[in-house]
Amino acid sequence: MREIEIVHANPAGNITVFVCGEWEDWTAEERETSAVKLLADKQLKAEQLGFIKEPRRTNEFWRLDMAGGEFCGNAARAFGFYAAYSEGSRGAGRIIIEMSGAAVPLSVDYDIPDAVSGILNGDISGFASTAIPLPRKRKTISYQGRECPLYIFDGIHHLIIEDTPGGEDCFFALKGLAEKEAGLADAFGVLFYNRAEDILQPVVFVRALNTMTFESSCGSGSAAFACEYFINKSEGEGSVLVRQPGGVIKASVVKNRGEIAGISIGGPVTIQKKRKYHLPA
Repeated sequence: MREIEIVHANPAGNITVFVCGEWEDWTAEERETSAVKLLADKQLKAEQLGFIKEPRRTNEFWRLDMAGGEFCGNAARAFGFYAAYSEGSRGAGRIIIEMSGAAVPLSVDYDIPDAVSGILNGDISGFASTAIPLPRKRKTISYQGRECPLYIFDGIHHLIIEDTPGGEDCFFALKGLAEKEAGLADAFGVLFYNRAEDILQPVVFVRALNTMTFESSCGSGSAAFACEYFINKSEGEGSVLVRQPGGVIKASVVKNRGEIAGISIGGPVTIQKKRKYHLPA
């Protein structure tokens, strides 16, 4: 068995595993195989996985590469929280990170409690929010007589559909329609929104890993939902609490003359300290 070090992160229930620096000499095939094994470990309960690259020089940022090369808002803010904690930061602050699927560095605002109030059973809990790169465009997809908005971000596409059971068959039907309209993406999500219960069920497919996951929450999905929620707002800032099976994410949108000028998401984050993990052969 290969021994590696991992960090277990929980941003609003969207369990994410970070693999630390031992992976940097692995081939792409080794990274993909290892990711599949980690995601298959039911004890980890991981919904997604990323590889950490720590800065080696003072002018470098911490970097996170998701296993499928996709973008993930929840992973970004949890990673920023972890990076700041690892640097010894406590209290409120901001850190700049790099991430797969994002063309520019991202800012992550964090609030890390001190050791006395913030650590319980080895877990560190606090708050983190991050700016989300703007969608490149919005399209609509026709499905069973309704028009469903499709938001195209770098690294992931999200389609929103209301009051439709979130089944696997429906997901892949929508995925096929979206790909015909907007092409392939590193990751594709369907956001099944139940208006009566005001709850969002994100389902995400990662192309490189060929995995489909009913996620407990989705950060970039929350951003897409907020864009649609405020589609008729022409000016100013608005925020919406996006309820999902694993928790609540606050998504905020700034609009200027009807155009999206800024997006951010925030919510609770819990991380476990780095630990050894024996990767199955």
